[in-house]
Amino acid sequence: MIKIYLLIVVVGLVGGAVYGAFYYYKDSQERIRILTENTAKLETAKQLQDDTITAMIEDRERFSVLTKELQTNLDKANNYKDVLIGKLRKHNLAKLSLKEARSSGEKNKCRYEETVQVAGKNIRCCYSYPCCC
Repeated sequence: MIKIYLLIVVVGLVGGAVYGAFYYYKDSQERIRILTENTAKLETAKQLQDDTITAMIEDRERFSVLTKELQTNLDKANNYKDVLIGKLRKHNLAKLSLKEARSSGEKNKCRYEETVQVAGKNIRCCYSYPCCC
């Protein structure tokens, strides 16, 4: 009888050990599957990150070239503006326009007529001013 009890205990222990090993194997396989999926996701994310970094570096270099080009064009435009300001100062346009308006006299006066209704009556207004055309 003791042999039967011992046999039951030994079979129980061996069965428990086999079940534990089987459970450990299944759990390990599940973990390996999950880790493999996560590794694939991480590799995809890493590749996307590398592509993004490469694109950002290329954009930075392209923007640097464009910024230098724009700065050069701005400097040229500012220099040209300074030249034009110098030419305009030399000619004194305000003085020339007043001189031209006085010398032309009445023959170059522009007329502007307008009819305005005030208190039910039509009033005709005439304006004349020097033309520059």
